[in-house]
Amino acid sequence: MSTSPPVGPRMPAHALLLGAGMAGTWSVHPSVALAAAIPLAAQALAGLAAAPGLRPRLAVLGAFVLAAVPAGAYVGWSVSMVSSGTTQSLAGFSWPREVGVARAVAAVLDLGPTAVASVGMAVAVIVGLATAVADPRRRRPLAAPSPRSSSTGPVRPGRGRPGDWVRTFTGFWWDDFYRFASLLVLPSAVLAGAGVRALVPRGSLRRPAARVGVAVAAALALLTASGHAVMARDLTAWGYADGPAVTADERLVLDALGERYDGGVALNDPFDGTAWVYALHGVPVVFGAPLADDPVAQVGADRMTLYTSVNRYGFDPTVTREMQLRDVRWVIVGTESVGGPGRPGGFIGLHLNPNLRLVEATPGARLYEVLPVPADHQPLPPPPGIPPVTPPGQPPNTDSPVVEAAPPGPGASLDGTA
Repeated sequence: MSTSPPVGPRMPAHALLLGAGMAGTWSVHPSVALAAAIPLAAQALAGLAAAPGLRPRLAVLGAFVLAAVPAGAYVGWSVSMVSSGTTQSLAGFSWPREVGVARAVAAVLDLGPTAVASVGMAVAVIVGLATAVADPRRRRPLAAPSPRSSSTGPVRPGRGRPGDWVRTFTGFWWDDFYRFASLLVLPSAVLAGAGVRALVPRGSLRRPAARVGVAVAAALALLTASGHAVMARDLTAWGYADGPAVTADERLVLDALGERYDGGVALNDPFDGTAWVYALHGVPVVFGAPLADDPVAQVGADRMTLYTSVNRYGFDPTVTREMQLRDVRWVIVGTESVGGPGRPGGFIGLHLNPNLRLVEATPGARLYEVLPVPADHQPLPPPPGIPPVTPPGQPPNTDSPVVEAAPPGPGASLDGTA
């Protein structure tokens, strides 16, 4: 929205349209609305500073106040519809602090996947920031990206503790590292473009000053491109090479399941690489993503029954019915767990269950075929080595696909607490 005073009856319509847009950003997530509000506030201040006289300044101020009416009404209504317990829980969430404020400020310039790429991008951004301050012609166009970069960048990795000023400022984004990083993309790109434009003087490129500027801009572009050129390769390796998403041992078993698959669903550990069988071969899985703090609310009590008790398939009628209801025909076990509270309790002693036939195995993964059993069988004691009831402590993450019961003592609970 332009910060110059609108002319005629269009001003109220434009202001209300802006307010509706801000309400829409809030409906996506409060952090999205705040991310949009930061550059809008900068644009409002720039408009007030540039307006010639009191009346135009009041017009600019009135337009933004009018825009706040529909947005504020929607925000108030949406907050009233959320329970107080939910809002307190969200407000109290915080990742642990990783670095201090000084290191966080320095990380604003860490804009690339490699150090070389960061240098190339950072120099262009710094020149763009200097241009926004020194060149009166570019102050208003760069009014929005400058505060966005300077306000979200320092808190990007400096996530706070409840009660401190960093936590208060960053709570809308749940103190999430990647959300802060994404907020830096657009303003950094705009400022980098302004910096490159400032390095290349207007006029003929035959002048020495122009040649130097073009050479510097080209060098910065090459530095940036050299780092980003390897990013696709690294991301591919992260997902498909030997870990951490999918290990080589897991990949062999996933490929074997893709060849054998003739229908049904595969039960997997949500914290290892086995969920990738859906992306690689289109095999549907019970758990497509890691579990959160409240897994029952996330995936349902029925799926959690399989998570905790699949090893009693064919012995516990409840588990058998759930397996057949969900058409689970495969159980796949990996090893390279990424976080999580431990191995699923239902994976204890899978190799001891005669109703699960081992069809593929590597040192780091196993694939079991679910054999048919009568749906109305009577409760039976499971074989030795399979707990008759789900133990309170989950087995720890190990490098073996054979899962044993957790040793006596306090174990990891489902929410990751001891």
